[in-house]
Amino acid sequence: MVVWETFAAVTLAIAISWKIYPVIYVPAIWALLASRHGWLGGDVWWFGTVTLGTLVLVNGALWSMYVSPNLVSQTSD
Repeated sequence: MVVWETFAAVTLAIAISWKIYPVIYVPAIWALLASRHGWLGGDVWWFGTVTLGTLVLVNGALWSMYVSPNLVSQTSD
């Protein structure tokens, strides 16, 4: 896999994490990669794996920052 494709996968995942609308670009990117490497080519799946892994990491970090201060139950004494 070319380095720029891995960078593009990470960038796509970060964009999706911050705003959901970039997810509409996934089919177009997948089709472009599939035309270069075949629909079930290893590089296409690598791109998907890197994107998914980055999504999990970024969304996990964002979720942990959001949950801690906002969803902690407060007890009154």
